[in-house]
Amino acid sequence: MKQILLVIVLIIGILSCGMPKEVEYPNENLKIENNMVLYKNKKYTGKISIEDEGKNVTGEINLKDGKLEGGGFYKIGDVYLLEYNIKEGKLDGKFAIKDTNDNFEMLSEYKDGKIRKFFTETELMITDFSFDEEGRVNGTEEAVSVGETIAFKDGFGERPDWGMEFKKYINKDGELVEETYKNGVLDDMYISRDKFYNSDEITKTIFGVLK
Repeated sequence: MKQILLVIVLIIGILSCGMPKEVEYPNENLKIENNMVLYKNKKYTGKISIEDEGKNVTGEINLKDGKLEGGGFYKIGDVYLLEYNIKEGKLDGKFAIKDTNDNFEMLSEYKDGKIRKFFTETELMITDFSFDEEGRVNGTEEAVSVGETIAFKDGFGERPDWGMEFKKYINKDGELVEETYKNGVLDDMYISRDKFYNSDEITKTIFGVLK
């Protein structure tokens, strides 16, 4: 029995020797195929440190069986930063984007693929939202240029001086919806063209860097 166990341990050791726990990019042994990272034509599990001077890109990603798993980030010089964490194929934990070219900063928090907190700051607007289990908004939205703030609770906000009420929530397609009511009657509905992020979009972005 001990001999059998020894043989199994030796086999595992031999196989693991061909798959380093950490590699650097660019690397001729790395490639992307069928939306997975391969090392010497095998699905890679481990860490990739990115330092591509030609693209001015640095970063670090973790993978399991060729797919993103765990924390990671990548930077384009001092202009752009993306940070994320993926757990079992879904965004989970901190997610951040900073773009100095567009003077844009976003900080979010996800749980099991669903957004829970969302903060953005631009020259025009500061948004500080949290979302309940039903996707309803709680928090504030400030129009910086005019110094006006709307507070939301359980998805509802209001401006009594305008005779207006607002309903803001995430729909089943993951889009942020805002309904505007005047004197209790639906007057307008706006659906954001940009959905919140998911692991597929992060994979597309990161793997695009590695190509």
